[in-house]
Amino acid sequence: MHLQLPEIIGFVAGVACVVLGTYENVWTWPVGITSNLALFVLFWRTGVYAASALQLVYTGIAIYGWWNWLRRPGGVKLRITRAKSSELVLLLTATAAAAVVLHSILRRFTDTTVAWPDAIGTSILLAAQYCLSRKLLECWFFWITADVIYIALYFSKGLYLTPFLYTFFLVMCIVGFIRWRRESATAKSLKTATFSVD
Repeated sequence: MHLQLPEIIGFVAGVACVVLGTYENVWTWPVGITSNLALFVLFWRTGVYAASALQLVYTGIAIYGWWNWLRRPGGVKLRITRAKSSELVLLLTATAAAAVVLHSILRRFTDTTVAWPDAIGTSILLAAQYCLSRKLLECWFFWITADVIYIALYFSKGLYLTPFLYTFFLVMCIVGFIRWRRESATAKSLKTATFSVD
């Protein structure tokens, strides 16, 4: 088994990023950017072009997420919320449209053999990253779906460490969802109690 340096860096930083995100730690963003850049190199080398390009988009969203998590006035932490129904419909529609467009680009301009899973997984991950940057609880559903797709995809491409990374991501996403839902319920209870006292 031959491991590439970008895969090792992406693995270690990726694990740290997900753990930090699960605990709502703002350091999830710079650590995540490190993982993104390492995985950009790795995926480009192995011909998973959409996932590779996705890492650059991730970096941009991560900068926004980092800023959004820090910019709260008075040091108030950004709260976990649920996406509105209309927002969720728009997000799902945009994800599906992005998958179709990416598939077309991959088939036309690259030599990829995994156009559909790469396009679908990439589009779902973009939605997940957007939701994470706004602390929407739904981010975890997107992450879980994409992780299942990418575990199979990376095994099929002969990568050894990365599928285990995404398996770990899958487990941590479930943990993250449980933690965020509990945190959201606690915050809602406290807010209700405060209003009752007032």
